[in-house]
Amino acid sequence: MARRLRLTGFTRFLIVMLFLVPIAYIGASYYNGQDGLANFKNLIGLGKSDSPSASRETAANPKGIAKLEERITQLNERITELELKNGDLESQLENKDQEIVELKSRLMKCK
Repeated sequence: MARRLRLTGFTRFLIVMLFLVPIAYIGASYYNGQDGLANFKNLIGLGKSDSPSASRETAANPKGIAKLEERITQLNERITELELKNGDLESQLENKDQEIVELKSRLMKCK
C-alpha cells in the first residue's frame, strides 16, 4: 500500500502563495492602468526588450515637451503674480502694524 503524502501547514501556505502572488501582482498592475501580463513577463525575464516602447515614447515626446513647456510658463507667470500679491500684503501688514503702534500711543496719552 502506498502512503498518502501529508502536507504541513507551511507547505500548503507556500503552494497557495505560489499562485496567489502572481495573480495579485497582475491585478494590481491592471488596477494601476498598466498591462499586468507584460509587466509580469518583463519581471521574470520573458518579455521583449524595451526598445519598441522607447521608440513609441520618443515619437510622442515633442507634443509632451511642448505641453510641459507651456505648463512651466503658466506656472512661472502664476509665481510672479503671487510674489507681487505677497509683496502687497506684506506692505499692508507693515502699514497696519504702524497704525496699531500709533493707536496704542494715542491710547496711552489719553489715559
